[in-house]
Amino acid sequence: MKKTFIILAILGVVFRFYVQFISPYFNVDEISLGSNIKENTFLELLFPMERGQSAPPLFLLLEKFIISFFPFSFWVNIKLLSFFSSIFIVLLLYRFVEKYNFSKELLIMFVIVLFNPFFLTNTLTVKQYTFDLLGILFLINYFNHKWFLKYNIIFFFIWSFLSNVALFSCVSYLMYLYFAINKRLSLYLVLKFIKKNFLTILAPLPYVFYFIWFMNQEGAIELKNYMTSYWFGNFMPLNSGIFKFIISLFHSFWVFFYSMNEVVGLLLFLLSISSFLYFKKANKYKAEVVIIGGTMLIHLLLNILHLYPISDRLFLYMGMFFLLLLSSTMNYLSKINRVSKYLNHSEIIISIVVFVSYFNYMFYKENDVISLNNYLNKINCSEKIYTTEKSFKTINDFNTFTDNKFKCKKELIKISSSENFESSFYLITRLFNKLKPNSTSDEELIISQLRKKYSINKSITLQGYNVYKLNKKK
Repeated sequence: MKKTFIILAILGVVFRFYVQFISPYFNVDEISLGSNIKENTFLELLFPMERGQSAPPLFLLLEKFIISFFPFSFWVNIKLLSFFSSIFIVLLLYRFVEKYNFSKELLIMFVIVLFNPFFLTNTLTVKQYTFDLLGILFLINYFNHKWFLKYNIIFFFIWSFLSNVALFSCVSYLMYLYFAINKRLSLYLVLKFIKKNFLTILAPLPYVFYFIWFMNQEGAIELKNYMTSYWFGNFMPLNSGIFKFIISLFHSFWVFFYSMNEVVGLLLFLLSISSFLYFKKANKYKAEVVIIGGTMLIHLLLNILHLYPISDRLFLYMGMFFLLLLSSTMNYLSKINRVSKYLNHSEIIISIVVFVSYFNYMFYKENDVISLNNYLNKINCSEKIYTTEKSFKTINDFNTFTDNKFKCKKELIKISSSENFESSFYLITRLFNKLKPNSTSDEELIISQLRKKYSINKSITLQGYNVYKLNKKK
């Protein structure tokens, strides 16, 4: 199995390079956050930013350092941090598999983290969420090493300035450590534990102090109000709506963490949570599951208090919790004589099925301006190209952000629904392209308005855009 894991790890690295640099894109959030990094000084990045964006300070400073001193084009520089972080995720995942002697039940988990578009998209984005998963993987790899027990203060101190999840995980790790040493809860034992682990308890406090200072700066209240409004639907309601919220959350878990193919995703999710039936006596990855599970519970508690939202990119790190449960289930089933004889090579078969289920959305892009511009450059020069206001802004923001590196050679003109055209022309509309295959937002209203005056034919559908050819009706 070792050679299989090595080959998959290499393919995972190569695929990440392809997605990040050979077939690149930037979604709207990346452009908004990246523009702040591009325009602000190192010092200004420590204060509340514009465009409704926020991120941990060390993440912002590292990005600023790279774009300021690395010799590549800006669009390459801004992607380097997330790219190398994603590579470290692959290496830490391989280290985890090696730690358990390349157990075959870990193959499914390995394939999913390496090639699932949800993990790919959210670990290669110009956002901080890569470090949520990276930190979790580092923690479950080294939490029981002697050197980690001695120097974990350094890890939690650095990680807290890169990821909010670090604060949750620090508390979860300390709780795990306490109960690993003590079998009961008492004031004497708690005080003794605090004394021994005092520096670890203090590790995230510098970030907490920074956050308190940050929230008292100009613009912080406006940013908080914007974030509260933006994430409004991602807080658990304490009324009858809680059932719908939980069902929706669980659905998100199986389509994001396993597969957008509902059947494959649901079956793997059910296999995973079935491990709770024998968790105490037969969970091979009990310690790791408990540490990540504790992190999730703290996240959930803060969510109930409306202090921290829970949504797809924000629960990226939770994927390891469910995938380890799945690995534990496969391990458990392989030890049951009456079941194991039917499971020969099941890990390989399931891994192939899961990988194949990614084919129709593996190359997901939310805002594929580059492909759009390449298509527009091939259009007949005599015909004008119009855009809706929404698509014009998104394309223009992308071009400005990438220093016009991929800009269309033709002029794009904002359309007005009141205009009349005698000759044919093209029109670009903007769609929000969802991760789920063949799922987008509704077409812009202007198309239905223009149908009254023009014959409209769709020329091409790209990820994030439609291009129409319009002719005057006779």
